[in-house]
Amino acid sequence: MAESERSRGTIVVVGAHPDDETLGCGGAVARRIKEGWDVVVVVLTDGDQLYSVVLGISTDPSPADVGRIRQEETRRATRILGVKPRNVLFLGYGDGHLAERADEATADLVRILQEREPAEVWSLSEYEHHPDHVAASRIARAACATAGGRIRLLQYIVSLKYGLTLDAIPLEFTGVDVSAYLPLKAEAVSQFRSHLGTLSKAQKEPMWKDADSYLQPEEMFASGG
Repeated sequence: MAESERSRGTIVVVGAHPDDETLGCGGAVARRIKEGWDVVVVVLTDGDQLYSVVLGISTDPSPADVGRIRQEETRRATRILGVKPRNVLFLGYGDGHLAERADEATADLVRILQEREPAEVWSLSEYEHHPDHVAASRIARAACATAGGRIRLLQYIVSLKYGLTLDAIPLEFTGVDVSAYLPLKAEAVSQFRSHLGTLSKAQKEPMWKDADSYLQPEEMFASGG
């Protein structure tokens, strides 16, 4: 992600769920904005199934409530990172069913890429654990190929398939130093009360004890693949 001989422009970050952009590459987002890039965040699903699927909780809060809460968390987190509110876009596809709507989501993303004309697109990789993450990766790749122009596609990591390490992936990863932006990222990550706090009386404890695994001094990106 060297800046030499590259003009600053627009970066589109594609996430499957509200929080992917902050957890996977929030430090790099903050760094690039500080360097003069315009960053657009596109969240493909509404994220409403987090509590019903993971915790078996479908009332107090309802899936619709969870979706609204997670989207607002993302708005707050990305604002902390420096993303302009008008640059945070939610496409609203069904959480857990993104692959079933891949053609429609790709067409929507193509329209955004043609409108914003990014120099780079950052997407999840196909080696992620969650099937929506895998679908998001394929959607981003297809959209870049269809949109035209010279778009550089980079892949970031949120949660790899169980037992998989970066060394086992046939992609070349480069670390981006985000150490100077860790306090900002930590503040952004702290907005995700849906993970770090409790939203339901039925919860005995938060989903996460902490978010330390997402607060590393380097964020990893791969190109190609």
